[in-house]
Formats: sequence, C-alpha cells, structure tokens
Amino acid sequence: MDFPENFAVRSRNKAIIVKNFHLFTSQGIIMKNLENFLKSIRSDAIYDKQELFSGIGKLLKSNAALITVLSLINKCPRSRIIAYTAESLPPKTYAELVEQAKVAISHSSPIQQSIHRDVYIAEKGDVDWLMIIQEGEGDDANFLVFY
Repeated sequence: MDFPENFAVRSRNKAIIVKNFHLFTSQGIIMKNLENFLKSIRSDAIYDKQELFSGIGKLLKSNAALITVLSLINKCPRSRIIAYTAESLPPKTYAELVEQAKVAISHSSPIQQSIHRDVYIAEKGDVDWLMIIQEGEGDDANFLVFY
C-alpha cells in the first residue's frame, strides 16, 4: 500500500509519525472536500463583508441566530464572502452541497457548533473561515454556507 507523503502509519505497537499527519485525519479530509467543492461551484451571491453584515437578515428565514451570525461574519479574515444557498445554486448542486454540509456537521471538529445550535463555524486548521447555517430540521431543513 502506498502512503502519501507526510502520512502516519501504525503497525503492531510501532508508530511511524511524519509531520503534517493532521492533513489526513478524517475531519481534515472532510473539511478540505467541502472547501474544494465550494471552490468548484459558482455562486453569484458574492458580498463585501460589510454588505453581508448589513444584509444577512434578508438571507435568514429566522432572526433567532442573527447576533451569533453577525459576530461570526465579523471574524472572517476576508473582505469578500461567498454565500451558497438554494437560491444561488442549481438544484442538483445545492443538493450536493447539503450532503457535504451534513457530513461536515456530523463530524463536528474542526467545524465547531456556535452558541446557537444551528450555526457551525470552521475558523482554524486547513480552512481559514467557513460558516454553515442550518435552518429547520429533517427534509425541510435549509442550508446556507458562507465561504
């Protein structure tokens, strides 16, 4: 079996650990997959940070998490943020985004649940800043991803 460079192997009580192992943990791969997916699709919903800060209420169906979302937008290190929503993507692409977001949420770290239970943030590690908002439950859930 060939291993990528900087991979860790465990064999019978011996461990060969090479730097950068964290890049190959399941959470790191999941986050990189989500980030790469976001980079591969096109959303026309591109906001200047301040524009999104003042207009986020129009994107959310509920204002329950508004203060949390505003504080997380403020933490974004980039001046422009792309919103990936049901309205900004074709249905098939949005469905794939939802599946990837669900996987990222279910594996929690490095996505951390914020104070509000339906807002998830990744701001450390391989992804510098990414926010997922889940509005609703089950099949009726609406997902918004900001990167």
